[in-house]
Amino acid sequence: MADNEKIYHNLKSKTIGLKSAVELLEKCPPEKKDKVIRLMREAAQDIIMLLTELEAKPKS
Repeated sequence: MADNEKIYHNLKSKTIGLKSAVELLEKCPPEKKDKVIRLMREAAQDIIMLLTELEAKPKS
């Protein structure tokens, strides 16, 4: 898989995962919300890293 393709694939996976976590967060018991939010923050940070990688690539 080419580098850009891998980044796009990872972006899709992370954004889908984040969407799923939001749906879970709405329904999860209060004692589990902190864990779900922590996982969501990690996914969001990964998304930011992937977007930064894309921005750093030469424009063609």
